[in-house]
Amino acid sequence: MIELDIIRTVEAREGLAGLPDQSVDCVLTSPPYWACRDYGVAPAQWEDGSSSALGLEPDFEKYLDHLIEIFNGIKRVLKDEGTLWVNLGDVYASGTRARWRGPLSHHLPNTATGTLDTANPPEKRKRAHGLEFHRFPDKTLCMIPERFALRMLQKGWILRNRIAWVKPNFLPASVGDRFACSWEYLFLFSKSERYFFDIDAVRVPHSAPERAGAGWESRTHSPRPVVAGTRLPPRPGEPDTLHRPGKNPGDCWSIPTRGTQFPHPAIFPEALCERPISAGCPVGGIVLDPFAGSGTACVVAKRLGRRYLGFEVNPIFADYARQRLQNTPTAAPIPAPPSSPSDVPQTTSDREAA
Repeated sequence: MIELDIIRTVEAREGLAGLPDQSVDCVLTSPPYWACRDYGVAPAQWEDGSSSALGLEPDFEKYLDHLIEIFNGIKRVLKDEGTLWVNLGDVYASGTRARWRGPLSHHLPNTATGTLDTANPPEKRKRAHGLEFHRFPDKTLCMIPERFALRMLQKGWILRNRIAWVKPNFLPASVGDRFACSWEYLFLFSKSERYFFDIDAVRVPHSAPERAGAGWESRTHSPRPVVAGTRLPPRPGEPDTLHRPGKNPGDCWSIPTRGTQFPHPAIFPEALCERPISAGCPVGGIVLDPFAGSGTACVVAKRLGRRYLGFEVNPIFADYARQRLQNTPTAAPIPAPPSSPSDVPQTTSDREAA
């Protein structure tokens, strides 16, 4: 029996080990980026015999090894018809160290003292951890998200989308010999060719009303969730040319970042979580975030009528996430999710839709 609607103060692998096989419908998460921040947690012991906090490995190959170790556990607990959404950022090679694409926070909670660590800024702590580069020339973008995606394919995951999360309010950069970084990846993976995906739940309005055809204004949207890999037929008497509820939002999402007074340096915008949860998890299904941080994925899951479970190793972040969830209303009622793809309306598979 899974204890749901909680944030557990536990490391991701330990939390995953306590879950049954195929027990969650959707995983939405953003692991710590490599060589970006010291989150003030104790080093973890890994299957390869090394010891380090995730993201503070001596090289990014080790970091990718450790990510795959965690995502192997995620694959076990995710249902065959489930979806996995992963946000991951990149770094630039800079001398013997890595430099993250975005800004650094110099005031992060220290789990040993329960206070903000202002004496040891991230650059100093990163040097202490021995983060190094031995592969690329200085200033090279290392393509860590792409390398992660390729590693996942080797483990049998299906990569369905690489979504560009564009930040219209991205922070100014002092760099003068390249363009500022204004977007990040959001990957959509699945375990099988057929998986839950409700595109109607996330359609956006057509740019011109007349394109939707006569009588489109009077139509009300009734969700018709389908298993991905299938296609709904047109309504009687309508050409199969345009979906009346709206258009597919595509794979380039313009979503501004949001500020916060809490000293967590990498908080999801809630809007970034809404589409993955609405499309990739049935109402009443279970959303898991094994790197819960400030709890945004769980907050959105609760607001959208899904069950949730979060793992966060830093107790200060976990407490803050619990406070946010206490102030989040629950969508009601919450029906039980479909138990298998056969319980979801579907039609003959359309291979061209893949």
